[in-house]
Amino acid sequence: MNQRSHHHNNNEDTTELLEQGIIKLEGTDEKAYCIRLLNTSDVTALLDLQEEILSNLEIAELSVPFTKEELLFILSGHGECVGFLVDNQLLAACALQFDLEDFNMSKEVGFDKKQQQQVEQLEMSLVHERTRGHKLQRRLAGILVERAIKRGNKRYLFSTVSPWNYPSVQTVTSLGLNIVKVTKMYNDWTRYVVCRDMHEPTILNMSTVRKVAIEDFEVQSMLLEQSYLGFSQERTPEGVRILFAQPITKPKE
Repeated sequence: MNQRSHHHNNNEDTTELLEQGIIKLEGTDEKAYCIRLLNTSDVTALLDLQEEILSNLEIAELSVPFTKEELLFILSGHGECVGFLVDNQLLAACALQFDLEDFNMSKEVGFDKKQQQQVEQLEMSLVHERTRGHKLQRRLAGILVERAIKRGNKRYLFSTVSPWNYPSVQTVTSLGLNIVKVTKMYNDWTRYVVCRDMHEPTILNMSTVRKVAIEDFEVQSMLLEQSYLGFSQERTPEGVRILFAQPITKPKE
């Protein structure tokens, strides 16, 4: 990535340029794009993008909308949000929250209060269909994860994804987040809770790999209870399968 950064000190209006380049979107000529940190003045553009994406969703449960208040909380210094803009129009965005209020996903896997304070969460991913095929979700989330590792002040990265959202599962697993739990959330929708330890990467024992049909949550939950982690997925003629393996545990010093 050809990174050029510009800093402005005013916290309310941090516009840090992370990347510039040229992109060819469907049905258009090549255009200049930029990826930058978003701030509170971008909240309307984020809400508009979210509304447009949700109105085109065939399956409502793939995505849970953010309120203006929730977005403003992240944008005003309690997280980071990166946006992808073409002609000054926001076409994709991804957010990470580091000040977690009530909804801390690590509670789902029994983290204690002290561990909960070590958690950051990938919260939102919006990608306009005009930019499909450019792997923007992966790129923007990747930038946020890189920045989180660089900051180094939190240990765990959590997120939740719908099992039926193939690109999102692909994105989080490719960024080193493993499926740690199958749970019911929001409107009783099935969700994977995914986690990455940013201080000590999990190493998987590839001789323990098990492949499970995407819809077989019973077997998946059973494996997760036996300390397996979900680390990838694959499409087969029979449908999508999730790959699980056991971590290699280090001997105690």
